[in-house]
Order: sequence, then C-alpha cells, then structure tokens
Amino acid sequence: VTTAGYYSITPQLPQGISFNFATGAFYGTATAPSPLTNYTITVNNSFGTTTSNVAFEVAPAAGLSNGAGTTSALSNIKDGLSINMFSPDNCSKLIGIEDAAGGTELGKVQVKQTVSAIAVFNDAFFVGRVNEINAQNNNAAAVLRLFFSYQDIENYNASNGTGIDLINDTLSDMEVAVLQLHTDDRGHIEQIKHTITATWELADHHWKAEFPIDKLSKFYMGEVTSIENFNCAESDHDTVVTSAAFYVWEGDSLFTSGDYTDTLVNMNGCDSILNLNITINGGAGLVALSAFEQGISIYPNPSKGMVTIKLQGEINVESLMVFNVYGQEVYSSSNLNPTSVLDLSTIPKGIYFIQLANEDVKTVRRLVLN
Repeated sequence: VTTAGYYSITPQLPQGISFNFATGAFYGTATAPSPLTNYTITVNNSFGTTTSNVAFEVAPAAGLSNGAGTTSALSNIKDGLSINMFSPDNCSKLIGIEDAAGGTELGKVQVKQTVSAIAVFNDAFFVGRVNEINAQNNNAAAVLRLFFSYQDIENYNASNGTGIDLINDTLSDMEVAVLQLHTDDRGHIEQIKHTITATWELADHHWKAEFPIDKLSKFYMGEVTSIENFNCAESDHDTVVTSAAFYVWEGDSLFTSGDYTDTLVNMNGCDSILNLNITINGGAGLVALSAFEQGISIYPNPSKGMVTIKLQGEINVESLMVFNVYGQEVYSSSNLNPTSVLDLSTIPKGIYFIQLANEDVKTVRRLVLN
C-alpha cells in the first residue's frame, strides 16, 4: 500500500524530455544533445521525503561528420537532373544540386566541402562547413541544397565572438543567410547574399538550406544580420585636376572630365573599389595622342600568346610594357619595329594591359590571353 505524494527533479531535463510529477516517470524524445548529467529525484508523501539519483546523457544521432577535413567529388549533371554529394564516412548528405529543366546544362560539376569548428573569412565568422562548387557552365540556373548538423550550429554559437547566435531549435525552422562569393569572367569577386529558412530533417538529423542560384561559387553560411552587414570590398576616392589633354588612370587613358570607377581584384576574395573625379582642362597634345593611338594596331585580341604590334606611318614606340590586373609588370620591350611579334605564350591566361609610349605620348590597350 502506498500513500499519494508528488515527485520533483533537479536540474532541468534536456530539451524534449519531460517528467511526470505525479508518477515520477520520464517521457518524450530528446531534441538536442546533452552532456552526462546526474539528476536527483525527490519523492514527498505523508511519511516524509526520500531521494534517488539517475545519470544519463543525450548523444547526437548519427548524421553529418563534424571531423575537420575536406571532401570533394566530380559529377556530370545533364538538363533537369540532380546529384547528391555524400560523406565518405557515414553516407550522409553533404550537398545537393539540381539543374533547372530546359535551361543551360551545368555539365561537369566539381564539388568541394571543407569542415572545421568555425569558418573565418576577412575577420567575419561563419558556420564551419564551407562549400565550393564549380561547373563547365558556372552561370547556369540550379537549385542548391546545403546540409548542416546540429553540432555545426553549436560550434558556430560557441565561437562567433560577440556575434548573434543562430537559433538551434530542432522543433522550429531556423532563419539563416548564405554569403556567395562569385568570381566573374574578369576575375572580380561578386558578393551575393541569400536569406533562407533552414528546416530540420528529423530522419537524417540535419538542417537543410535550399535556395535557387544562377551562378556557382563559394558559399558561407551564418547569421542573417551579420551577413547582411558583411562587405569586404574597400573603397577609395581621388579628385584630380589636370591641365594636360588626358589622364592615365589604372591603365586607361581618360580624355573627358567626369566620375570614373574601377575595381582592383584581391586574390583573397575582397576587391577594392576605386573612384576618381577628374577635371581635364588641357588641349595641347590631344591631336598628337589621337594620331599615336590610331597608328597602332594590336592583333589578334584575344590571343593564344603570339601578339603582333603594327605601327603605321611615322609612329614611333620607344617602350612597351605589359601589366597584369594587379599592376605587376610581366613583359617589356623597347624600340619596336614597324611590325613586331610578342611571344606571351608563357604568361598565364587572363586580362592584361599593354602600355606603349614614346617621349611625347603614351597609350594603354587591353589584351586578353586565352
């Protein structure tokens, strides 16, 4: 025979586990991992009070591997088809890509995922699962699915400095953002930002962030506000007044007053934006420069490496220099013949600027090596 009483327990039980104060029974399903903890159950009735102890932990279910490392795969995606990249450790989904039906095929796709406790880029913090995707056609429309573990989010919340935490609640959707860094055909880095509702997939024990894209790039996930405020491009502004007939700025000859903008590519992913306000008051030398420019032919352009420089009439070029997009000199020559052939085949493919000059004038031409 027992006498009616009531039960209590301390400390608070893990998320998803409940306690019946009338019977002392546990019920429910844990929705988040919890470390090994000792719980004290106290029963009270008319005869007095007694206690009992029980210890247990909630271990994460099998899912995405959180071990540091890099996984990559190469697949071919045809029109309207999809692929999934799986972990080699436990066959869990890492990345899913679906080609838009009726559009341009992605073709061969290279997928790479790097895992760490947290990702840091340009002093900003992101979830430690960075995804990089490239294809034969990097501008084709697709649907991208990224998967993140509960522990991924816990690591981010524990290591993001003074940033805002992600709400790692598997009973509700989680608002996240994805920073996409896309390298265009000129080598410039474009920042694209996606705000997404990530859903918890109980059967696979992971978060799924799904969103449409029209460019393939590198993807960083994090908290919405921090990504909205993220901007790694640096800006600089100059004002110039010149009495000359033209002004050479960042490899271009400017003849008209006005505002100009240029982008300097940063190999680490953050471009610098340069702004120039130029006032050109001069007129002397303009005719000479025009004749100099019209008397120079450069072909073929684009080129596979062999470039011909042809000078017409009395045009005299005393110096020639080739610069890459970072302003580094990669080739030079002097006292060109009426027809000269430059061998640039050993220079990497990309965009270059050819500067041609004599004692009086100078001009710059853009060259593409492919």
